[in-house]
Amino acid sequence: TNNIFKKDNTLRLKPLAETQPVKTKKNRVYQHFKLSSDGENAAYVSNIMGQYRVFIYNRSTGERKKIYKAEHKLERIPDLSYPALAWHPTGEQLSFIIEKKDRLWIFSYDLAKKKITKRPVFKVEKVLDFSYSPDGQKIVFSGVNKGQGDIYVYYVIGARQEQITNDIYDDINPHFAEGDRKIVFASNRLSDTLLTQTKIELLNENKDIFVYNLFRHSRILERITNTPKVNETSPYEYDKGEYTFLGNYNNITNRFVATYDSTIAQIDTTVHFRYYANTLALTNLNRDILYYDYDAYNKEYSLMTFECNKYTFYTGHKSDDEPFRIDQLPPSTLKQAQNYKTLFNSLDTSILNPDIKLEESTTGVGILNKDGITYTKEIYRIDEFPKDEDQFAQNIGDTDTSLVSIDGEAPVSYEEEQNLTQTGGVK
Repeated sequence: TNNIFKKDNTLRLKPLAETQPVKTKKNRVYQHFKLSSDGENAAYVSNIMGQYRVFIYNRSTGERKKIYKAEHKLERIPDLSYPALAWHPTGEQLSFIIEKKDRLWIFSYDLAKKKITKRPVFKVEKVLDFSYSPDGQKIVFSGVNKGQGDIYVYYVIGARQEQITNDIYDDINPHFAEGDRKIVFASNRLSDTLLTQTKIELLNENKDIFVYNLFRHSRILERITNTPKVNETSPYEYDKGEYTFLGNYNNITNRFVATYDSTIAQIDTTVHFRYYANTLALTNLNRDILYYDYDAYNKEYSLMTFECNKYTFYTGHKSDDEPFRIDQLPPSTLKQAQNYKTLFNSLDTSILNPDIKLEESTTGVGILNKDGITYTKEIYRIDEFPKDEDQFAQNIGDTDTSLVSIDGEAPVSYEEEQNLTQTGGVK
């Protein structure tokens, strides 16, 4: 087994990014590694037994500072969705949303003043992720209310809140694009049309990437990906008309970029366009990317992996990316095993099951068909038949001798069987 995974690792590459010397400790979970817009700092969260800490890491000096700590260490399943982090576009303020005394609060830490201010969050029961617009006047977030995960926009001036989606689908990881004109997010919705009332059905857990036009408030979304068997999350604007995100196309979560474009479909009284997206891979890692963040202004990204029993923090730049086709992405060992399993399950392998025993039959041989039903088929061997025709007829009675076969060959008549016996079985 070790040789299989060693061979699989030879097909992978290290990310074209710089490793950050962030100190980590065992038995702790690290999350939400995000870069500030000015590029000077990074923020992340550590969690041990439900107790979490928020740190700010200075990329120049390598120093880190704990700015917040909450909860107690208890033997429980921790809620790793809190706290959600987001940098203000000025880079001078880090905001994070927590749950305290059954209420949601947004805390803002001022790096210059070294003080924290807070204000309540209303109309939602939980916030999964949020981010600022480039001018800092809007906040887009994924909020849960009555079991539904929808997209909301909070307007700082006027403290007004607007709900963008309102359906049964899970909408997560929203970020602004093209300034604050659009919102890119991940969702498991089936259609590109926003509906308030949808039929309750079994939903696919895998997400696709969609774009909402906030400027036009259009109910028709731009669908960037349509891959039911691939889970795509953490989308960001990569460049104008381009979006970067995470996807597990080969069962390993890597970085990807999709270019959204259009072409003329037909021309009659007006011009009709057909929209499409071309997706390319950006990394070929041997471990999943756990958290991914991209700053469209600085063209810089951060990501985090867990390898060799240790969390590793990376930062990289868009200019170092080398896109390649998805079909050039080597399938993982797990992906190959799943393909083999699918092929194996399509075959009738019931005879290989040692737990299934055939019942003995006094009149023939027990045969097990593909449905697991045992039936009896009478088989006669030629050398068991008497050479005397009268004795043969007396033994088998009215049996139709045209059904007699020799070792699976075509049925032969009694006369042909006698000739074969005399010639030693040669036709």
